[in-house]
Amino acid sequence: MKKVLSALVAMVLALTIVPPASATSAVTGMKKITVATVSAATARTPKVFDLGKGKVLVSWVEESGNESIFLKTKVVSATNKLSSVVTVNTQPAFSSMSLDSMPQISMNSKGKLFAAWIQRTTVGDVVTDQVYGRTSTNGSTWSKAFKVSTPVVADQAFCEDSFSDGCAVSALQISIDSTGRTGVLVRTAVEEGIFDYKVAVTSNTSKWPALKLLGTVVNPRESEIVGLATGFAVSWMDYVGGESCATKVAYFDGKSSKWGSTLTAQTIQKNTVVFSNWVQRDSKTLTLVMGSQLEEGGITVRNFSLVKKTWAGAAKLVAASEPSVVFQKISAGVKGKSLAIGYTTYNQQSGVTQARMLVQKTTTGTFSKKTLENGVDQIDPVITSFNKSGTAFFIYNQLGKPSRLTMFKSSAKPMDLPGRSAIAYNEAASISTSDVLSTVSIAYDNDKSYVTLVKGKLR
Repeated sequence: MKKVLSALVAMVLALTIVPPASATSAVTGMKKITVATVSAATARTPKVFDLGKGKVLVSWVEESGNESIFLKTKVVSATNKLSSVVTVNTQPAFSSMSLDSMPQISMNSKGKLFAAWIQRTTVGDVVTDQVYGRTSTNGSTWSKAFKVSTPVVADQAFCEDSFSDGCAVSALQISIDSTGRTGVLVRTAVEEGIFDYKVAVTSNTSKWPALKLLGTVVNPRESEIVGLATGFAVSWMDYVGGESCATKVAYFDGKSSKWGSTLTAQTIQKNTVVFSNWVQRDSKTLTLVMGSQLEEGGITVRNFSLVKKTWAGAAKLVAASEPSVVFQKISAGVKGKSLAIGYTTYNQQSGVTQARMLVQKTTTGTFSKKTLENGVDQIDPVITSFNKSGTAFFIYNQLGKPSRLTMFKSSAKPMDLPGRSAIAYNEAASISTSDVLSTVSIAYDNDKSYVTLVKGKLR
């Protein structure tokens, strides 16, 4: 049974100036800030959000031994001063075995924040989950908590105890579009082997509609909900019988406030697992980036027309499978119509791991390819994005080493990102319009957790 946290935290600020980077480094003037020291709980899943004018919001989740979960936040000013800590959910939240069900925060392009979490109630033999949320415009003051969903009752025949991954709400994902409309995607289990993906969207958080059923799957994999300029894009996957994997998608039209028909983006046969990311290229085009894993690896993109509300063409293979090469997880980012895809590969024969990128300048143009680094022991991508001048960059974690940043140009050398410890896994990052890069990591030492923010200027 997993541990969960509670308790008070002792917070201190430790500001460190990292020595100046070399002329070929991608980031300069890095500063390291200890945002929080958590002594009576364990911190995890840190996030960082750019609030504009040099300010950022740092969030993290605290779990205590008495099985309670709290979402915490602090605002860091442009001069690196820390605000007081805010506890977003005053009632303990619940999370299943999946980190996808942890309390979380999403932010839109105008800086509005939406937080949501799951609360579990057990009365006798009846276990129910309910999703709650709050919103904020500055990260310091939050709305009153509101109910996002009606109670979801767990199936006791499949739920041996209240921490089973198959109980009630087993995954929660949230987003907010540029108009301020909020959306949630939940995965629920009502009987063994049957998982429902349900979604709800509203512009009035006090009047959430009933969760809409999008589809039922046997073996769920990756899923996401993404807020657009107006409306939402959703994708989810069904890994059937260990032999096939289908990527399903749905689109919420912000103008009509209606969901379109469920579409299949790609169906891949054989023993393949798929990861995907939605990105918005312009007012007319979305792109779904899909990466498959194992022996049938490769990366595929497909454009979706926001005008016709359907696919703008067939799926396009942009990185073909290679002998003995495993394609690992992907991340994608955009700047205008330019698209960047960061990913890593592992050669099962030679043992070589590579960090790679693909960049496309237009929605239908060709992709430029580049191997950024050889011999990288990669765990997961953190972020793929662009600086102000339009150069793409890629941050990823390494096994037993610090997080790494590389850029899509020959003059910038791959560099380690600092943290409190020598091995700093930066779990999230953001970049401002003035090219200030912020990353967050958590280090564990002597029964304490340290939430660390690193800020620097991206070249």
